[in-house]
Amino acid sequence: MIKALRIFGLIGMAIAFSLIAGGSPSCGEEPMLSIELQPETSVYDVRMPLGALGRVQGRIDVAYRASHAMVDVSDGTLTIDDVLESLQGAGVGGIAVKIAMPEVVRCRAEDKWSSIVRRLSGWRWGLEVEASGKGAGKLVAPSSISPADERVALRFEGPAGDRSVVYLKVRWSQPIIVAAHDLKRGTIIALDDLLVDVVALSRNCRYPSSPDEVLGSTLNRDLERAEALTVDDFKRLPLVERGTIVRLVYKAGGLVVEIPGKALEDGFKGEGVKVRNERTKKVIVGIVAGDGFVLVEGG
Repeated sequence: MIKALRIFGLIGMAIAFSLIAGGSPSCGEEPMLSIELQPETSVYDVRMPLGALGRVQGRIDVAYRASHAMVDVSDGTLTIDDVLESLQGAGVGGIAVKIAMPEVVRCRAEDKWSSIVRRLSGWRWGLEVEASGKGAGKLVAPSSISPADERVALRFEGPAGDRSVVYLKVRWSQPIIVAAHDLKRGTIIALDDLLVDVVALSRNCRYPSSPDEVLGSTLNRDLERAEALTVDDFKRLPLVERGTIVRLVYKAGGLVVEIPGKALEDGFKGEGVKVRNERTKKVIVGIVAGDGFVLVEGG
């Protein structure tokens, strides 16, 4: 169910919606998520992640789910109802969302050069490719392309052995975690400190893959507002520390048993950690589910 909150009036139509499946925000609440789509976009499949079709920006937890929401573009168009349906399918609800888009977005197949770059790189997010030269015959090199390579040379060979080269200038973009405001070195990162925004990749930079990888970690350097966060910019803090007593929770079917365990190594959220059952002295591997909390699931 969808409830309109207010009109913003940007590109053809721009409306803030409340996705009330998860509850209803207060009337004065600022949108926690912003989505902007242009009148035309290129597509490479019949289902696309929303973050590959336009700009998705907002608080890290919400915008991460929204950017990965899959949208059906099989009929060559995209409407606001399609966007809202994809958001609800991704579990985005109970918040104000600002959507700026025309009444209908036209979806066209991406160009030949973008298609080649995508095939050789496996890239699923945004691409802008400028080509110089004409390639004829079979593509013989390269066999792969690394995302963030800004310049690529495609080498072709014709039936008679004649060769040609097409030079590409590539701009890669994807949803990336950025600072919501200026942050100081040593800050323990909290939910309101970060946003997700679709921005261009920088060569030789590695970016965190999910909010869980970042939240609760400590910054290694100062960050300015809107600056992208890389994996070198923060230090993860273990939620389970070696030698400490933890809550060891066994789940099997409908049965839940909690007993004390001793951590035999440091453990980070979502990762496996060795724990000794303090009753049986048996060493098992569980998943770090929270601060001092290790989960073991069985059949």
